[in-house]
Amino acid sequence: MFYQFWKERMRKNHLGSKEASSLHDIVFLMAAGFFVLFIVAFFYVNPVAKLGKINKTAEYIITVTWPDDLDSDIDTWVLDPNGTLIWYKAKTPNQSVVHLERDDLGHTNDTIIINGQKVIIKKNVELVTFRGIHPGRYILNLHYFRNNGGGETPVTVKIEKLNPVVKQVFFTEQPIMMLSQGQETTVIHFEIEIDGSMINISTDPPISLIQNQQENQGYYGQGDFQ
Repeated sequence: MFYQFWKERMRKNHLGSKEASSLHDIVFLMAAGFFVLFIVAFFYVNPVAKLGKINKTAEYIITVTWPDDLDSDIDTWVLDPNGTLIWYKAKTPNQSVVHLERDDLGHTNDTIIINGQKVIIKKNVELVTFRGIHPGRYILNLHYFRNNGGGETPVTVKIEKLNPVVKQVFFTEQPIMMLSQGQETTVIHFEIEIDGSMINISTDPPISLIQNQQENQGYYGQGDFQ
């Protein structure tokens, strides 16, 4: 349509000779070529988003939360099938697929710098990811590391399987009450199958992972745990 308009305009302007017509064709093709290159470049710079796609960097994610207004330091501990403990002093052990992605300290690490200004974002959450499938038995515990004035703290735990689609596989229907500094509570035992499914979820028996750490790796001192 645009090309026919161009030709008609040139004809009315008495530029209908063979030489002029050839020149017009060349100019038109160059303009069309630049237009096509512009469209291609645009899509490379702004690729179309793939809706509903998840970056498969983890198989499971454990989310531990407590009220944002409480200045309590709750720690997440996980024992994997190899007997490896994942905790705040061993967040990403090389011999485990389990990683502690965020160690929340209550309000202590809620301050960030934005444009040179301190901004407080109160968000109490710890995150643990499983970056692969390691079949076997796991234990998940909570530890009330430090009471900074938060007092009794209700804690919620959620476990989600991420692949092939996001699916919640565990959730504490009633918050776990962490009553005082030093308290350790076993949330669940569970097993991961070779196909990645979670089975045999149980809350019993309670097992102290802190005691496990002290017995197998040496005692760090009471101040490290309470």
